[in-house]
Amino acid sequence: MPKECYWSNQYIWRKLEAIKYKGGKCLRCGYNQCYAALEFHHRDKNQKEFSWSKMRNRAWHKVLKELDKCDLLCANCHREEHNDPLILNRVVKWRKDVDLRKVRPMICQTCSAEFKPKQNRVKYCSRKCADVAKLDQQTKISWPRDLPDLVANSSKRAVAMMLGVSDKAVAKRLRNHHAAGSSS
Repeated sequence: MPKECYWSNQYIWRKLEAIKYKGGKCLRCGYNQCYAALEFHHRDKNQKEFSWSKMRNRAWHKVLKELDKCDLLCANCHREEHNDPLILNRVVKWRKDVDLRKVRPMICQTCSAEFKPKQNRVKYCSRKCADVAKLDQQTKISWPRDLPDLVANSSKRAVAMMLGVSDKAVAKRLRNHHAAGSSS
């Protein structure tokens, strides 16, 4: 038998013995279906010398001494024992305060449209504008914001030569620009 298996079996056997010593069921609700859901709750945390993870390695007489300071509770009852209702009230109040805050409109960094962000740290009004911005970051040139006006006043070829890119790059950029502009 592998060593890991031996120790895990020993720990399970130790816990089963400790559960049997404490009555075999939750002190509050009587739950006894799954040993893994049963936990040892120290009645006075100031008298606690060991947690179960440390206690299970001790001599059995030391384990019994520590178990005498504990109640056997199921996981649900143990959580209820440690629950602080004041924390819940603070969280509810905080959530109401967050919901009451007004969302300030932002300006899209791609198409300059005003929009209300649905989540924090949003810079773009749509996915298409974000894609256009991503394309900007991948390219080595700085695309002018008035690209459609430049092309309208001259030609794609002239703008491409001015920017040092191909005609196809300008055409693709215009398509993305129009797609982003129509979605907002």
